Amino acid sequence: MLARHISKQAVRHASNLSLENAGPLMSGLARVVQPDKKEKVSPIQVKGLKRFWEELAVKDLENGNITVTLGGKSLRTMGQHDLILPATKKPLAHLLMHEWQVLPSLKLKNHSVPLTSLVSRAIDISKSPAVRDAAIKDIMPYIDTDALLIFEPSDSYQGRLRAAQENDFRPVIADAEKFWGVTLKSMDSDKGLLGNRQTAEDKEAVKQWAYTLSPWQLAALERATLTSKSFICGAFLISGKLTPTQVAELVGLETKFQVERWGEVEDTHDVDFCDIRRHLASCSLLARM
Repeated sequence: MLARHISKQAVRHASNLSLENAGPLMSGLARVVQPDKKEKVSPIQVKGLKRFWEELAVKDLENGNITVTLGGKSLRTMGQHDLILPATKKPLAHLLMHEWQVLPSLKLKNHSVPLTSLVSRAIDISKSPAVRDAAIKDIMPYIDTDALLIFEPSDSYQGRLRAAQENDFRPVIADAEKFWGVTLKSMDSDKGLLGNRQTAEDKEAVKQWAYTLSPWQLAALERATLTSKSFICGAFLISGKLTPTQVAELVGLETKFQVERWGEVEDTHDVDFCDIRRHLASCSLLARM
């Protein structure tokens, strides 16, 4: 069974954050939430209260771009670039500011600020061809193991799960084949767990499509693919062919049958239900805003 969710690496309290001990999402923000050693540490930080900044704003820059500041300082990306947005993305900047306004505490986790992390990733991709190459390389294997290309045995759940997969997955697969001009192979579990692999030519066609994406779209595709375990769903989400809810329902089909049979596990199924939709909605916003 394919894993259904991404592991979440916790990071330490903001007063202890550093580039060495912070999680990969928040390490780029350490400059903001960790005071410079040469600066006077405020009593608020020493007491470990929920927030140390008094000012949170969207700031217009002299070159026409915009940024989000905490305590007068710009957020920074994981790659240590200032988190600067073009003026055309001002609504996105206000959404980033809102994420920080509603943080319940500075005990940050990778999923605490999904839009901020996506924007950070997009900026890093735009600054480095190597980062762009690595992002595409990391998600390309999902075109082989795509959640929509793995079909359960015909007798699963008295045949109802396989029938639902055939009904829901096949039309999306057909659309994907037309979209990329490829023929996608799927794995039929009735024939054994033999793995699944696309041809080199078809993989190259999909890869070249990924290289046409803007940094914003690629960051959204990467997150959506990792969240859903489906390259097809990620691609169709950022292109507007599927909504976040539709993607969540497609990749959560097997879980739906499990819950119907065994019941819901509190603080697991219910949390995953909301978490995947939040991440997918963030990806959709970033790609299309």
